[in-house]
Amino acid sequence: MLFTGLHRNLPKSPLPRRDVALRAELTHLSSQLVKIERDQEIQFRRIAEIQLELDELKRLLKRLIDEK
Repeated sequence: MLFTGLHRNLPKSPLPRRDVALRAELTHLSSQLVKIERDQEIQFRRIAEIQLELDELKRLLKRLIDEK
């Protein structure tokens, strides 16, 4: 207080709240990106497994056709 008996009623600054909200939003976005990245890795791994299975089936089919 600058002077005794004098009170200043200033509104609180919204900046700290905005900083907290921004940090919370960035944290949320970051965790969502990590989840998306993890999901994509799983999908790519599964696609690679399916491609391997498909290639094996093609080889077997070709071998069966060549035997006839």
